[in-house]
Amino acid sequence: MKVAFPAFAILVALLIQDGLTLVLPAHARFLDPFLLITIHFALTRGETTGMLIGIAAGWVQDVSFGARILGLIALSRAIIAYGVGVLAHRLLITGALGRAIVVFLATLLDAWIYERLAGMFDLRINVLSFTDTLIRGLVNALVGVTAYQLIERLAQRRVRR
Repeated sequence: MKVAFPAFAILVALLIQDGLTLVLPAHARFLDPFLLITIHFALTRGETTGMLIGIAAGWVQDVSFGARILGLIALSRAIIAYGVGVLAHRLLITGALGRAIVVFLATLLDAWIYERLAGMFDLRINVLSFTDTLIRGLVNALVGVTAYQLIERLAQRRVRR
């Protein structure tokens, strides 16, 4: 049961990203549901669970979307999950604004880490411009906070029953 929800979340992220890539290929890069899942689990369940989910989500993203080196996104997500999980534990981030800031900053940091990791392996990647990276951070923050609140409401309704 502990694996069912993360596996379902990764599957939903894959379907969302794949659907966006088919319908809006030019704009699909502005939403990263795999990163949102990683951040959610790091915020709610700690850095260890966040890192494991981030690695799994990163591997799925690497395999599904044709990465040259498998595991590069997974490594980036593990680093992000560790930082977010430690930060959430120390600061108790629970409100929508706090989570939006965390998602925004984690998105920027994820892009920076991925670019540096790709540079270490001498890979050519499509680097987003600074403006596109900011837009990606804002979109992830908006969608992420909305999804997190929806998940919390569904969990509260389930507990009441």
